[in-house]
Amino acid sequence: GREERENWQTPYLVNTRRAELLGVKLTIEGNLPEEEHLIAVIDTAIAVHTTNVQRHAEGTEAYIRTEEDERFYTVYFTNNGKVPEKGIRESGGLLNLRRMAERADGGMKIRSLPAFEMALKLPKEKITEDFGDYELSGAYCGRLQNDTSDV
Repeated sequence: GREERENWQTPYLVNTRRAELLGVKLTIEGNLPEEEHLIAVIDTAIAVHTTNVQRHAEGTEAYIRTEEDERFYTVYFTNNGKVPEKGIRESGGLLNLRRMAERADGGMKIRSLPAFEMALKLPKEKITEDFGDYELSGAYCGRLQNDTSDV
């Protein structure tokens, strides 16, 4: 049906399907961000989270809950697996995810007790200027070319 087709257009379809294949039931509450500059961050988060739930927590369910206000999304990732035995060392996937969040002008928090929880806070608008996108005014260059005083 029509819904089925629209479903294929969701940016997170591949990683939500991948979760199912890993044997992790994914429950998503709230609307995942669809802003272009956030999709890669959230997509990576889903992949990293479901992998960790399956591999480290031996969980069967992953929960993702999104809250939003005018300016930010806060996305919480939890699961039904076992509690981490010691503090979580951020390496590989989690470290990469933190860097992505920070590049999008957001941040990531992780706690391991009383249960594992990861939160991403991400701005709806891209905040930083993209410095690749400006031009020098020609005025100064022009004057330099005609300036013969120190030849």
